[in-house]
Amino acid sequence: MKYIFVPLGSAGDVNPMTWLARLMAARGHDVAVVAHAGMAHAPERAGLRTVSVGKVADHDSIVANPDLWHPDRAFGLLASTFADRAREMIPAIRSFRSVARSAASASGHADAVSRDLCVGRIAIEPPLPAPEVILAFSKKRCERS
Repeated sequence: MKYIFVPLGSAGDVNPMTWLARLMAARGHDVAVVAHAGMAHAPERAGLRTVSVGKVADHDSIVANPDLWHPDRAFGLLASTFADRAREMIPAIRSFRSVARSAASASGHADAVSRDLCVGRIAIEPPLPAPEVILAFSKKRCERS
């Protein structure tokens, strides 16, 4: 099977998906990772086929922004960048779509796109003739006393 992993965020998204992608590759699956340039080094160092999108400077400016570490302002900062990140990733995901479709029809094997958030759904319309794997990493929010 072919798996395209699309972690949209930073280390908390990219590292677990890199780990899972390595496991799938070790089992003989064809794996690719589409990651933002600021975090593409993680799947690349793991030996995975990686498509880097965006600019490292954009990633670094988000990480350097003090609002990222503020409990009330972090989500707003990330939400304000989501559309730009999605626009950068969608063409890369779509480039794999045609490869996945031809492989599925030629081999009869199902293909899956693994992603967090909903970027994959936008990029694979109409959907692949296969299941999608949705990974959701949750973090407990620290409650204030």
